[in-house]
Amino acid sequence: MRPIRSRIARALCVVCAAAVALPASAGTLGDFEGAATTPKPGPAPAPRSGSVGGNAGHAGGGVRIDNSLTGLQSGDLVVLVAIGLVAGAQLSLGRMQGAPSVAGVRTTPRERGDPDLPMLRLDANYQNVQGDVRAGDFRVETGYGPLAVQARTTRFREDIPRDTLDLTYVHGLVRISATSAFGLDVGAGSAWLSGNERHNGFSGTVAMAWRPHERVELRFAPAWSSIQDRWIRDHDVSAALVMPYASLRVGYRWVAVNGATLKGPYAGISLHF
Repeated sequence: MRPIRSRIARALCVVCAAAVALPASAGTLGDFEGAATTPKPGPAPAPRSGSVGGNAGHAGGGVRIDNSLTGLQSGDLVVLVAIGLVAGAQLSLGRMQGAPSVAGVRTTPRERGDPDLPMLRLDANYQNVQGDVRAGDFRVETGYGPLAVQARTTRFREDIPRDTLDLTYVHGLVRISATSAFGLDVGAGSAWLSGNERHNGFSGTVAMAWRPHERVELRFAPAWSSIQDRWIRDHDVSAALVMPYASLRVGYRWVAVNGATLKGPYAGISLHF
């Protein structure tokens, strides 16, 4: 009897150990959080200067010249982008005010209940992510004409091991739209990733919407967020059946960082006022 009891006891110990170890093992969400929040290794130390001081000094001067040229090019690009945003913002403001044209550009007044330039927009989506992961996604946007604030939060849930991961963005937007057929939103703000720990960083977005028909909207809304020097790339492609004040939407979203991804199709509803 003793050998049988001993074997039973050993089997129970193995089962208990497996039950304890299983929830602690990293799943899809744990892998993603680890990939997104593991800091990059620091840069290699600079080599010590040797006897070739003249050449080193010459190389240093070259680097300074290159940096100056790069700075000038970057400054020019920033100015051009700023001018474009201001001009586009004037078009959006003109649409809200019912102007037929702005600075010689024809515009169409924004119709109440349309998805473009909403004063208030609410989105709710359900996403089937790979494996046993699913997500609920919620977004709210409020503003007038060219200026708006948008907040988006997504909760990913995993069954085995049981885990959750929250990804949240808050962006200030400049919305550019001359007609209801096309719109461009440029935004910057912050991102938060909350799982076993909470991390935050800078985030930017550029969203484009095209309406080839008054009842159809195609949208591409990417976002890029820097957390722990890791870039989280969020790509969202969708199509919507547009009605006054509401839209039915289907799409595909994939979020990637350092080789880890959370991706899958989604469906949802939008309310726009």
